[in-house]
Amino acid sequence: MEKLEKEINQSKPDTCSLSTLLPARAPFTADGTSAPIHPFYGLTGNLLECNVCQKAKPISTDYFLDLKLSLCPFMDGQRPFGTLRESLLHYTSQERIEGVECSHCTLVQYVEDLDRKLDTLATTSTPVDLCGDKNDDGRHRSSSNYSVYDLYCRAQLRDMLAKRVEQSRSSGVCDIDLDDPHCWTPDQRVVWETNGVTDPLDIARTHATFLRHVELVRPPRVLLFHINRNVYVSDTVVKLDVHLAFDDRLRLTAPLVRHCEPISYALVAVVVHHGNERGGHYTCYRRVTSSHWVHISDEHVVDVSVADVRRAKAYMLLYEMMSL
Repeated sequence: MEKLEKEINQSKPDTCSLSTLLPARAPFTADGTSAPIHPFYGLTGNLLECNVCQKAKPISTDYFLDLKLSLCPFMDGQRPFGTLRESLLHYTSQERIEGVECSHCTLVQYVEDLDRKLDTLATTSTPVDLCGDKNDDGRHRSSSNYSVYDLYCRAQLRDMLAKRVEQSRSSGVCDIDLDDPHCWTPDQRVVWETNGVTDPLDIARTHATFLRHVELVRPPRVLLFHINRNVYVSDTVVKLDVHLAFDDRLRLTAPLVRHCEPISYALVAVVVHHGNERGGHYTCYRRVTSSHWVHISDEHVVDVSVADVRRAKAYMLLYEMMSL
């Protein structure tokens, strides 16, 4: 274990792009110092993704030692999942949230509006209400009254916003906080002001439907699934003693991991709970070699077949990351 931890601590930086963008609280030891990265430590992110521009807005990240999976959709014991894959899909299932502000869509819409108004300004003499510009007498200016400087200011604002849009588009993450007073530099605020916008925080916002889901931002070296077998039946907690099929190889892909390369894991141990919701006894199936498994119950250790392992009603499943 010490050798494995040393290898992890000396490994290359994480290849997941989101792990460098999402803030995370590192685990701490009892004396308050930062703890070394543990083989079981992973990082999940609860993400909001715009259904229009597909940009992800990070909500929060959390370290975990195990991923807690359900045996059925609503914890009522009805329609239990048949496989680990089904339970994982439920864990990462997306939730639709209406009317969420999207800063990327807001800037895109603003750039498109500026493009249309600049085209109108350059080709017609129709009065154009651009950023609230008016003459001293309160009437809207017409295109014939606009100076070259006016056009330059509008084009400068358009180019500034288009650059921010492109930065957001290339990163895949919507990290622009339009409610942050420090979102714009002093020079950029001057550009806003020359276009009649005193405070950029007051610009109209675009809202869209967002999808919320859980994503594995930093996969652990050892992935531990904790199968929650407790369900509620008639307001009483009972243990759901059904079989959940699992594979000896697990390949994590979208939607659980989307900003990393697909990751492959190999099953190394299965923990089983014998008893009911009030108590019982734990045993473990442990892989010794690729085809040799043993069953451990207290001090008793016996050889078992792979078929015996697959018939186990797992309480915990431990998968180790395979060499890349």
